[in-house]
Amino acid sequence: MWKMLALAATLGLAGCQTAQMDTASGGPEVTIRGARPDQIKPAIVSAMLNTRLRIKSDTQYSLVFEKQDDSVMMAALFGTGYGPPVHRVSFAIAEVPGGTRVVADSVIISNAGSGYERRGTSVPEFPPERLQTILNELSAAAVTQAPPPIVTAPAPRRAKPAARPVAAGPVTPAPAPTPRT
Repeated sequence: MWKMLALAATLGLAGCQTAQMDTASGGPEVTIRGARPDQIKPAIVSAMLNTRLRIKSDTQYSLVFEKQDDSVMMAALFGTGYGPPVHRVSFAIAEVPGGTRVVADSVIISNAGSGYERRGTSVPEFPPERLQTILNELSAAAVTQAPPPIVTAPAPRRAKPAARPVAAGPVTPAPAPTPRT
């Protein structure tokens, strides 16, 4: 019985192993040519909100998203007296010559929001391969998106419509109310 349980635990934890990617950071990343960080960040926010994550923090150089995990298995493995574990997906954003570099990371956090936070393994819902796919889609969308047109001269003014005639006649004020006695 114990051997079967040990084998199941070993196989389960082996599935959580993070694969090294062939990138400079060793994780999911992309450099989006010709884009500034302020153009990329709204696209990242939109993509992550579509996965039901909420924004935890937003700084000049990073975006962090979280989602509480209420599953029994994750609570058993990573839950503590501080509450259930959370899935945390982080994006480091850096302006580089010619574009913007975005590096992604996903982990399970125990004791989230406390002084005793512990980083766990890669989040099963957001493995490195899925984050790389999201980054590649963001890059492709940014490259194919045409820049907004540059307006060099003000638009010509339209002629004002002719004024409508006002009904003629005297205007009489309404009578003042009489005081009651």
